Amino acid sequence: MKSIGIFFVLACSYIVSVLAGPTPSVYMEDSNYEYYAQEGFTSCYVTKLTSKAKSAKTLTFDPYVTDKRTGTRYYVGGLMADLTDSVATKIEIPSSLRSSFSISENVLKNAKKLTSLKVESTKGVYVYDNTFTDVNKDINIYGKGVNQMVTDYVNDYLKYNYPDLIQNYSKLSEYDARINLYNIAKIINRNFKFNINMANGDNGAVAFLLKEGSTVGL
Repeated sequence: MKSIGIFFVLACSYIVSVLAGPTPSVYMEDSNYEYYAQEGFTSCYVTKLTSKAKSAKTLTFDPYVTDKRTGTRYYVGGLMADLTDSVATKIEIPSSLRSSFSISENVLKNAKKLTSLKVESTKGVYVYDNTFTDVNKDINIYGKGVNQMVTDYVNDYLKYNYPDLIQNYSKLSEYDARINLYNIAKIINRNFKFNINMANGDNGAVAFLLKEGSTVGL
């Protein structure tokens, strides 16, 4: 009877959630951006640049934005906006952010004048397979949050593409470690392009995220 009662409560909760419909959306703006969030969540995302931001040479982000209707604060947690009309040469993800921050796929390729991505936040900055597709080849990626950003990206890249290569190499025999490193070298040779003409091709973050770089970078 107890299990039947639990099932009944869960079923009623599900019916109520379905009838209630989707979580209400929240739209906000300030002098630089328009934002999107969902009620009940703590983060919001940049969805559009204002005229002021479109003419700015540097795009950076405040830690939070406030919904003027309710007074609720939302942490700024990602960039999803179309950057086609932006003249920015630099995007900075500042250390003042209070939450993790993501750069959506295919966002940066429309920022045609972008030459610099500064990652200062160490709260977790997440990028995806197509985040850097067709970006300016001379882009420089730097800042104290870059190592963590690339490490998180590499972990996901291996997890979803080459899970067998996720190893604790300190516990492998020298022979097994060499075999795994050889397999990694084959992946790089197959999926990454050698290019000595890139301004920052020896930057490991640039080479890995753009899948193109010099011998040093790769």
